[in-house]
Amino acid sequence: MSPETTSGHGASGVVVAAGIGSRLAQALGAGAPRKAALEVGGRPLAAWSVEALAHTRGVSEVVVVLHPDDLARALSPDDPLGNALRAAGATRFVAGGERRQDSTLKGVLATSPEAEIVLVHDAARPLVDPEDAARTLERAREVGAALLAVPAVDTVKRVDAQGLVRETPPRAECWLAQTPQAARRALLIEALESAERAGVEVTDEASALERLGHKVAIVQGSYDNLKLTTGDDLEVVSRLLSGKKGGTLANAEPSREPRTRAMEPLENQVPDPADPLAQTHSFETRRFQEERAREDARSVASVPYRVGHGSDIHRLVPGRKLLLGGVSIPHERGLEGHSDGDALLHAVTDAVLGAAGLGDIGEMYSDRDARWQGADSTQLLLGALARVRAAGLDVVSVDCTIHAEAPRISPHRAAIRSSLARALSVPEGRVNVKAKTKEGLGAIGRGEAIAADAVVLLVEARRPR
Repeated sequence: MSPETTSGHGASGVVVAAGIGSRLAQALGAGAPRKAALEVGGRPLAAWSVEALAHTRGVSEVVVVLHPDDLARALSPDDPLGNALRAAGATRFVAGGERRQDSTLKGVLATSPEAEIVLVHDAARPLVDPEDAARTLERAREVGAALLAVPAVDTVKRVDAQGLVRETPPRAECWLAQTPQAARRALLIEALESAERAGVEVTDEASALERLGHKVAIVQGSYDNLKLTTGDDLEVVSRLLSGKKGGTLANAEPSREPRTRAMEPLENQVPDPADPLAQTHSFETRRFQEERAREDARSVASVPYRVGHGSDIHRLVPGRKLLLGGVSIPHERGLEGHSDGDALLHAVTDAVLGAAGLGDIGEMYSDRDARWQGADSTQLLLGALARVRAAGLDVVSVDCTIHAEAPRISPHRAAIRSSLARALSVPEGRVNVKAKTKEGLGAIGRGEAIAADAVVLLVEARRPR
């Protein structure tokens, strides 16, 4: 944790990671994990947000609120999500509730009663700057509550239930709320419990506090502090995270350099006579120019295509169903394995993960984990594809080879090709399946085993909103 460097008592952080992420799951397709567990930039999404709060000056603990199903896993010492969150700085896990405000209250109640201030942050905002979080904490000490926000750059309309415009509030008065949002612990508990008793739904901590008449201050943040909600957001966030030094926030000290004028407190934003954009007060034009420059730099360094290779081999044994590419093939023996033994799907899964730089099937689905005992290998592939799509990549094509002396694969080739195309969500024309014998050589040639190889091409792709 970051050392306490300010006056007053310590502060606690709460990362809310209990949501399902339905819009993102729809974009990623079947088999996608909950948003907090999605691998983005080489680690679970929630780990980035946990690390940011853990590196915020004055924060002495970070409580993570997880979906009840994820909590049961995270408490295990062998769980990748739990281990990643602990490594990032999580000190305690608690189960969330049905709504975000329920989860937030559970998290705040789990913080130390000694904490003066609690910062609440969305797991879906992995790009927050710890310096911005620290400024929010300090402002909450002064006023009682504060939140990160950015000025609205578009004109905002208030509409009625019929979609008709009721009014247009002045854009200068409109800010877009972000997280973390901070408040004195007692005030925050009071506000959230009051909303719960009254049956009022609040969309953030600030609105719960405002409802009771408490003052809430704005702290100007960064437009890079994006909230990952849709598949399109996922691509942008993945690229921004990949540009961080060493891949983690922990590898870089929080910046102590003066912030740009656009990011300074509002009272310090004096137009610069030498800056023509400042003379016309065109803050949004400058922001979009900066964003375009960053995107252009990322595009130059971007490699749009990735190639991966996978292979697998399983022993043929009596009493097992023979599955290849998700297709059941009549034979007196089947493939032995911890899951259903589908060597072809395992090879394809390995190739997909390899192309995305996400390890291999053994890391993702350990044969020491009872959850994968007898698992449907099609579902394992779909889970791997969800991680690949979370990395901003899509499958273009696959070429695979089955090595078997018996049974003959050619009568089943069309069904295997169709099954793979459905699982990969690609046209059948982009799937190729070949079959080879070993001419009686080795374990495969003696009919003791079946092996498979696969080569997969991935491409960086934009997601539907």
